[in-house]
Amino acid sequence: MAAHPAQLDVDDLLAECEIGRQRRSGPGGQHRNKVETAVRIRHCPTGIEAMATESRRQEVNRKKAIQRLRLLLALRHRRTAEFTNLDTATYRVPEEIATRIRKGRLAVNTEHTDYPSVIAELMDLIIVWAQGNVPDVAGLIGTSASQIIKLMRGVPEGLKAINDLRRERGEHALR
Repeated sequence: MAAHPAQLDVDDLLAECEIGRQRRSGPGGQHRNKVETAVRIRHCPTGIEAMATESRRQEVNRKKAIQRLRLLLALRHRRTAEFTNLDTATYRVPEEIATRIRKGRLAVNTEHTDYPSVIAELMDLIIVWAQGNVPDVAGLIGTSASQIIKLMRGVPEGLKAINDLRRERGEHALR
């Protein structure tokens, strides 16, 4: 199965991207707008882009923009071909998820580099494979539906996409 762009390591992801730098407003006092510290990264295959301008240090903004891009890719890009006819008998739970499930609990810090990978896999499973049926996904990966919903509450755009699909299918929204 092809890796989701959010699951690629940084070098492989950046090979598919355009990186731009620019002057932007932000912290900096008298040195504001004197150097190009803002970073914009555009993922060419999908057109999804992210930006970071908070820091006066370009490297800090670059790291933040990469993490934001990975999360946006996880939320907005689906691997439809790979997950439409997923063979559950041969499906292996990705290491990013398997290592975060302990005694049925699913926990991953939003700041961790694997967070977008986990969200990408869950979104593909929920939206493409299970058509919004979270208990099916929970059974497949070895946790509970409430654990998945709890994690997705931290990503309002993702929860909205799941709930929009559920409403289209005449099912109640998740809370």
